Amino acid sequence: MITGKTLARLRRLHLYMGVTIAPLILFFALSGAWQTFGFHKDAKDGSYIAPTVLSVVSDVHEHQRAGSNAHRSTAFAVVALLAALGLVATTAMGILMAFRFAPKPLIVWTLLAVGILLPAFLLWIGS
Repeated sequence: MITGKTLARLRRLHLYMGVTIAPLILFFALSGAWQTFGFHKDAKDGSYIAPTVLSVVSDVHEHQRAGSNAHRSTAFAVVALLAALGLVATTAMGILMAFRFAPKPLIVWTLLAVGILLPAFLLWIGS
């Protein structure tokens, strides 16, 4: 059982970690979103020319480098890995707190199931 003092520490840690990694998580979420639809690449038939900013930012996302001639930044890759681990940790903390603060655990379980099953279903019907 999580005590009040432990829960307060968990909430504070969740806050500090979340705020620290938020800019990088938003960067990867947004750049990943336009990459999902291919907005960062020119169309082969020339019907679409990707804005330079999308191509440059996507290069950072995909190859950890700024500019086509630049070398991959290992330091940036390590920071991205730490942000990913931080996202996993803060998500786990958020789920724990959801169970603690939700009026009924069934609500949390249901929403977790929807979050797992809906994307899986959409992938399945799209294949």
